[in-house]
Amino acid sequence: MSHRVYLDYNVIEDVSKGRICLPVGDYDIFCSVAHGEEYYNACCNASTEYIEAAFEVKKTINNISKKGIVLNPAKRGVRAKAEKFEDCIDRIRKFDTRDTVNQNGSFIFQNNKDTVAELRKSDFKSVNNSNLGCEEIWQRPEVIERLELFQEWYKNYSSLSNFALLRTYGLNAFFLRNSSNELPKEFILDRDCFKKEYSFALLEVVVEYLNDNVLCACGYCKDKTERTTQSGIHDVSHMIYATYCNYFVSKDYHLIKRAQAIYYYLGLSTQALCLNDWLNMDLSIL
Repeated sequence: MSHRVYLDYNVIEDVSKGRICLPVGDYDIFCSVAHGEEYYNACCNASTEYIEAAFEVKKTINNISKKGIVLNPAKRGVRAKAEKFEDCIDRIRKFDTRDTVNQNGSFIFQNNKDTVAELRKSDFKSVNNSNLGCEEIWQRPEVIERLELFQEWYKNYSSLSNFALLRTYGLNAFFLRNSSNELPKEFILDRDCFKKEYSFALLEVVVEYLNDNVLCACGYCKDKTERTTQSGIHDVSHMIYATYCNYFVSKDYHLIKRAQAIYYYLGLSTQALCLNDWLNMDLSIL
């Protein structure tokens, strides 16, 4: 049985430029709406050089990913939808949320910058949080405290914050969202809570919360600048869509560490790997 592999956009860029060669092995590569979003953003750049590079990335996606399949949001997690990548991009063009994403990224960056600064004043040990493993970080008192705030935070959560759904389906995204703004009665944000499959909307909310409001807010491998925090919104989308696959592969070490921690906490089976670790695996025996 072929294993499913999800490559971050930055890996596909390197493939398109001939910087890396994909290994031989029994696996299928999947693309998603998040790849379409990053491609669209690149094409909106005024530089001819960037646009031409984006065209090469699109060509590479079509060449290496599973033909006629794009990972999409669903009422139950992520689904492999029969769709051309070009059709996916056409949908994204209709719902341009770049300004909203940038504004949200700016807010997250400043909020986490202030939160981390205050945390380090009260607990000098927190400066070493990024050195902790994917299991150890969840034992930190500031992380436990923030996990306990989830239900209260969720009550004030705006449906407009479901960026992946909004970008993919526009206002029709809300059929995937619980309009009452209440969590499923049996859902508690705790270890292994996603051993059971829930909606994409809930998965998106939870992963965003763990990434932005817990890990990054506690200084765990957080983005260093406002610009990288803005682009990090797409990184979180990749992290979510990758849950359909066995492996999530990226060049971004900080993203991979956060993904490893989140997948571990939620009980998801996807393995997050840095590019070199994946390339050095013996893929012939997967």
